[in-house]
Amino acid sequence: MFNETQVNYGNSTGIFVARKSSGNAIVLGGETVNHLKWARVLSYRAAQILWLCLGQLLYPQKAADLTSRIRTAPLRTTNQPSITTHISVEMLPNGRFNLIGWVGSSKWQAQITRQDMQEVWTALDSALFQSTPYNH
Repeated sequence: MFNETQVNYGNSTGIFVARKSSGNAIVLGGETVNHLKWARVLSYRAAQILWLCLGQLLYPQKAADLTSRIRTAPLRTTNQPSITTHISVEMLPNGRFNLIGWVGSSKWQAQITRQDMQEVWTALDSALFQSTPYNH
């Protein structure tokens, strides 16, 4: 179904989230251990999925409240080569989070600390909902 991982950013720091000035896309990026900067454009739906998955992993006691805040976002076609249309998050044994994003038939991944992921979740909350960060 999908090709092997085409880009692995490895352990990343300096993670940031920003809303694109045009449209509903969100930019997620960071820096590798070799100081290479990376950025990925997420569809609004992929950003919502990331926000929800992180919320469930970081704040499981608030999971029901988080789910109720998400509106349905339309699916985006997968023929746009630079847009991440789906994303997943998994906990690694070392306590880091592994992000895996799909861009068409290829994917990318990055490993990020819990503290950085908490900051990503807060930034996504602000970017997606244009409100003050969720009280967790």
